[in-house]
Amino acid sequence: MKFSSIFKRLCWLLWASILLSAMPVTAQELWSGFLCCNYRHDGRGWMSDSNYGPAQMMPLGATVAMQSYGRYRVNTLMNGARMGIGNDYSRDLSLEKFAGRLIVKEDPKILLDTFEPAVQAAITSARIMRGMSKEQVLMALGYPISSANPQLDSRSWRYWLSSFEEFEVQWSNDHVVDVKANRSVLNKVLAADTTGEPTVGAATFPATSTASTITSTAVGTVNDKLVLIFAGDSAKPYDVLGEVSVNLAGRSVYAHGSADGDAREEIKAEAKNKFGDKVDAIISYRVSINTAGGFWGQIGAGYGARNTTVTATGVAVRYKK
Repeated sequence: MKFSSIFKRLCWLLWASILLSAMPVTAQELWSGFLCCNYRHDGRGWMSDSNYGPAQMMPLGATVAMQSYGRYRVNTLMNGARMGIGNDYSRDLSLEKFAGRLIVKEDPKILLDTFEPAVQAAITSARIMRGMSKEQVLMALGYPISSANPQLDSRSWRYWLSSFEEFEVQWSNDHVVDVKANRSVLNKVLAADTTGEPTVGAATFPATSTASTITSTAVGTVNDKLVLIFAGDSAKPYDVLGEVSVNLAGRSVYAHGSADGDAREEIKAEAKNKFGDKVDAIISYRVSINTAGGFWGQIGAGYGARNTTVTATGVAVRYKK
């Protein structure tokens, strides 16, 4: 081999080594800790940030030893078994930041034990209550997917139990003030009281809030009078005017907007028809939304099929003077 050829090769190797030495080292950190929150898994070693259910639940505080990073996944040993955590809907986060949310250094069960018994029971059952803090909701439900919730300081978080079961947690002063969803989803998300009904006020509310601002939603006016709907009771003294109900059959949830919103407007109008301008509020409001045809019925509703029945009930009241 000619000397010039050897010299060229040596120069090339020297140049390559200089370039490599100048490149930053970006080895991804691995650590051991605990699962921050309740997360569902398929029973075969896979867990997604979507946290869809029903599925087997891995409870908060499960021990986690990170093994490696894959493509949009973190490979772990969780409670001693292999578990891949999929970053399916939060890919705006780096894998390390994604892992840092779910795998924490301190056991969250220590904090859980400091909460009121009702709050502890709700969190361990992966349910929430109005009045919960953001930290408590995260422990119960996991992180909302980042693609739909880029800012955790926003006034609401969007979650899904499945592709067709969305719900929205709304915040005031970093505490839950409302949960928006149809009745079947609320039954799965809200903690139940001793009667089996989803609770609307068992948790402690923030000191800066009042019961009326937490549990009421303005739905319109009757003769220029603001009418409120309460999922539970009203904080003000009142006289009962009577029960009201509406049944909206043959509708499409998606083609006609929010079915719950439609029902609220209709029940307000029904209360006006029955009791005139005496109505100040509707309490004990309940709504159920049923779509015929299961999965394909939901698809049809999205394209305008009128196969949904919305039923709402409540009690019209007048505030005492």
